[in-house]
Amino acid sequence: MSFWSGEISIETGQFIENGMLFKNLSFVWGNVEQKTNDLDEWMSLMTWVLFAEFHSQAILNNKNGTGYVDKYDINKDNVKKRLLENLKAPDYLDMYEEFIRDNKV
Repeated sequence: MSFWSGEISIETGQFIENGMLFKNLSFVWGNVEQKTNDLDEWMSLMTWVLFAEFHSQAILNNKNGTGYVDKYDINKDNVKKRLLENLKAPDYLDMYEEFIRDNKV
């Protein structure tokens, strides 16, 4: 989480065909991806998982009239659930087995 800003503005969020677009959140995600691109596959996957959780929280915050999303609002249990869901994809099965073994899940 250290690559993510503490508080990200979502005030310019807009409805699109299949959901909501938060340009500032997407911009921050792009910056995090650039910083983590040359790291390992785990970091790449976690960047995606965290973005997905930030986006879900941003939708909730937007509905509640909050103009930002804070990394301290991110639910760690949801992140773990998303990670496990992504690890079950065929390309990540070796990482899934490693995660299960190392975390005794």
